[in-house]
Amino acid sequence: MPSASTAETVSPRNIERLYRGAPMLLIGEGTVDIRRMIIGRRLLETYSER
Repeated sequence: MPSASTAETVSPRNIERLYRGAPMLLIGEGTVDIRRMIIGRRLLETYSER
C-alpha cells in the first residue's frame, strides 16, 4: 500500500478523478430518497384503503 507521501496520491489526475466522481455520489443519494418516497406512498395507498 503506498504511503500518503507518494506523489501519485496527490497528483492532479487523481484529484480530477475524484471531482468527476463526486456528482455521481450525489445522484445515488437522491435516488435512494426517491425510492423511499415511492415505497412510502405505495404503502399509504395500500393500507389506508382498508
